[in-house]
Amino acid sequence: MLKAAYRKLEVISVTDQLTGLFNRHQLDNMIDREIRRAARNKERVALYMIDIDYFKKYNDFYGHLAGDEALKKVADTLRQTCARPGDFLFRFGGEEFCVVIMQANEESIIPFGNRIRAAVEARSIPHETNPNSRFLTISIGAVTWIPKPGEEIKEYFEHADRALYESKRKGRNFVTMNV
Repeated sequence: MLKAAYRKLEVISVTDQLTGLFNRHQLDNMIDREIRRAARNKERVALYMIDIDYFKKYNDFYGHLAGDEALKKVADTLRQTCARPGDFLFRFGGEEFCVVIMQANEESIIPFGNRIRAAVEARSIPHETNPNSRFLTISIGAVTWIPKPGEEIKEYFEHADRALYESKRKGRNFVTMNV
């Protein structure tokens, strides 16, 4: 019984309670280990920063409970779209999500981001206050690299974040890759 309680506590400590995705704490714990492994194996990594477009307007119009349901639906869509064992999904905070793809293929970074983006829009979650669509949409910033031993991961999050804001500047519901 104590083992079961410990296991449950362990799961709670690394999981976002609303979406069931890994939480930010687990991202910080896991990313260093996975990046070191990728550096040893000279494997390409892709990092996607995802933000729900006009989510404050969504919450203001539909209410926070509906906003929570929308977050769950986006998380479910990410789980369905990013289903390989080397795909790691995180709720980064608020309406932001992060996807880390190990053993990424450089040519597929933008197409895969567009697949994620299209899958969320295809859920047809109503969003009457989205000026670009009748449905809830997301913007994505992506970056890809082959890690080097001892390299600081923070700069890649900054690159992905800049790409995300470029997607928003372009009108949202867009994928941009920062190189």
